Amino acid sequence: MGIRLQIQKIGCLLWLVGICFLIPRHVLAEGLTGLEEAKKGIVEIQAGFKDEKGIFRKVKSGSGFLIGGREGKMYIITGNRVARITKKEKRLFCEKHEIQLDTVPAEDVVRIIVKGDVAMETSILASSKAKDFAILNIENIINEKQPLRLREDFEWKAGEKVSVLSFRQEIKGQQFMDSDVEEYIGEIQIKDVNLDKEYSFRYAAELPDDCIGGVLLDEEGYVIGIPNSVLSKPQEGQYAATAVNEIVEVLDNFSIYYDSYLKDKKKEELENLYKESVKIYESGIYKQDSQEKLETALAQVKDMKETGFLTLEEMEEGCASLQAAKNHLALKTDKSKIVVIVLGIILIVLFIWLLQLLIRNRIDEKKRNLQVQNPTTPRRQMHGDGQEVLQSRREISSGQAQKREDYQDTQIEQKDTEVLTEIETSQISAICLARKKTGEEFFTDKERTVIGKGAAAGIRIEGNTAVSREHAVILRKKESYFIRDKGSLNGTFVNGKSLGESEEAIICTGDVVRLANEELVVK
Repeated sequence: MGIRLQIQKIGCLLWLVGICFLIPRHVLAEGLTGLEEAKKGIVEIQAGFKDEKGIFRKVKSGSGFLIGGREGKMYIITGNRVARITKKEKRLFCEKHEIQLDTVPAEDVVRIIVKGDVAMETSILASSKAKDFAILNIENIINEKQPLRLREDFEWKAGEKVSVLSFRQEIKGQQFMDSDVEEYIGEIQIKDVNLDKEYSFRYAAELPDDCIGGVLLDEEGYVIGIPNSVLSKPQEGQYAATAVNEIVEVLDNFSIYYDSYLKDKKKEELENLYKESVKIYESGIYKQDSQEKLETALAQVKDMKETGFLTLEEMEEGCASLQAAKNHLALKTDKSKIVVIVLGIILIVLFIWLLQLLIRNRIDEKKRNLQVQNPTTPRRQMHGDGQEVLQSRREISSGQAQKREDYQDTQIEQKDTEVLTEIETSQISAICLARKKTGEEFFTDKERTVIGKGAAAGIRIEGNTAVSREHAVILRKKESYFIRDKGSLNGTFVNGKSLGESEEAIICTGDVVRLANEELVVK
């Protein structure tokens, strides 16, 4: 019986371990960072037209994903080829369904499937043909769906695993809910020299032909890109994706709210700092007047948290105000501590006074010993020839005068060296750009300096997604500096004037250079 019981226990243990291995990784994830939760953000998009009877005729369809949710506004990101119909596609559709092409209206209709056959019409807010993405505007919140979070700081690396989420387009009877979403695992490949597109990357995956559109997620469930059918090679099993960073720039340009990885991290930092500040405020160990600033900061952050939707800048401002208030705090000092401090100061003063007495006593003792050893020396000095004394005094005075002259010459040489150093320094030709938002100062004296948010930029503008990775370039020509736009999305301006393609503008002290919404002052 004992052996049989042990065998049963071992069997149960193995069964439990097997169940743990069978549970998918994303099912164990919590919150919106899990892939199972991410499936709730996938939506079905249909593009077509309405016939003479007002019936919607679907020409094509594909998958997209939901973002937003602030102030009742939501948006959908999908492929441009999913949302737009070409003339050829419309002609072939009419031929297949025996519809007179001249009876088809020119205006196309784009709609999303809420659930089953419940659809909602939408409109295209912005799109890119080359980067193959479109932003759709919907007026009402879809309760059955949840917006996804974007990885706006995404930098792809070869070998990283990605998940592709999408609906199958040829399966009948779908409700287009999260349970119908298919997941495919892919792997990011090394940079394709034939691709030559900074905004896209390649990945390998086994995708069915009816997997159209969709979204690419990292292991934490954040959006890192969308499939780019323009650059993909499905017949070779190689696919291209447009990086989410490019879409983020457009969203920021339209002031569209979205949840993201950086916002999640900053929100966690703000929450931890807020809880720590509350404990400090309630501890009662700090002076009342020094806590007023912290009390004000806590009230402001509490109001911010109640809004529910905070921008990255708002959360950074909240963290900065709490940290500044914490640095302003001063501990309370009780009477016993004051007494100890006063006694300590008195002891230090007495020690210094005693030390001075000992040193003075030691010096006097040495003088007395010297007089005992040379008793006749003072007499010669007192009763010697007056002429010798006068001569000695003259020699001493002459020596002192010579030392003063040498000292003055040394001082003049030092001042001359300082003047020469200042002249040499003033001849160094360099330019300084001061960032208005943060106060940062950037110096450069190079013949070519790139400005942008990318890691390769000589002057790197961090924390502003509206600035391109290589936004503009500063050129040094002789003793003057010029700036030129590098084909940025949001433009480069000098004193409010926009720079055209290949146009250069000289910049001098006092000029204001604006990259998108980032202002730099030339000093």
